[in-house]
Amino acid sequence: MKSKLSDVVKSYIPVKNGQPVINAENFIKSAMTFVKNLKDDVVDKDTIVSALLHCASDGLLPDGKQSTLIPYAGAFTYIPMYQGLIEIAYRGGAVQSVNAHIIYDNDKVDVQMGTEEKITHIPNIKEENGDKIAVYAVATLNTGGKIYCLLKRKEVESIKAEMINKLKKKNKSNNPTIRKEEEKQEASRIENSPWTKYEDEMWKKTAIRRIYKMIPKSNTEIVQQQSPEEYEGYVPVMHDDVIDISHMKEAQKPKKVTNVNVALEEITNG
Repeated sequence: MKSKLSDVVKSYIPVKNGQPVINAENFIKSAMTFVKNLKDDVVDKDTIVSALLHCASDGLLPDGKQSTLIPYAGAFTYIPMYQGLIEIAYRGGAVQSVNAHIIYDNDKVDVQMGTEEKITHIPNIKEENGDKIAVYAVATLNTGGKIYCLLKRKEVESIKAEMINKLKKKNKSNNPTIRKEEEKQEASRIENSPWTKYEDEMWKKTAIRRIYKMIPKSNTEIVQQQSPEEYEGYVPVMHDDVIDISHMKEAQKPKKVTNVNVALEEITNG
């Protein structure tokens, strides 16, 4: 009997206190909505399954808020959004709240460093925001303490440039026809990059990633299902979007997708 995608998804979703952190049926519904909005010729749809299994293994919904899938180098790539990282932080049980905010030219902001660190930020809501000049994230711990980080525009732009540079082909062909096609593919990769399509979210995500590493790991038991690397249609995620799960327990090997077409049929037609 061929495995339904919904059954396979269940075997990848992390479990907290004996219960899956997200509902598999809701996951499939989000996937169906995503697929219905796709352009027919956008990319190899077989890679959707691999991307969805990555998403499920992090316990996030592919709803465009917690995470999304983007066409990258001819394949779909799973990208957790900043709301997804916040959800994972809450799931650990060590934080009361996590927030990220962009600071614009016309905002009022006061940053205090030293033994009593503090950020006071008053957004300008009456006029144009101006350019983005910084971003910060703050996590309030259950102990009452706070941790935060602030990144200036130069720091964020440096991270963005590094990621965009990875999308560029280093050694282009000397053949004009081949070179033109390589440049076309390169432009497509950059156009579909999350830094191009979701720049504000990526600014916030960059700050949240910084404090995510500083948030203490609680004693809440979360069983993390294995990564879908053994899946025959496996497509690696972008380096910047691998979530550290080294502190979580590992479950038994999940079920496999035995037929990609059957899986696609399930999320295409329900």
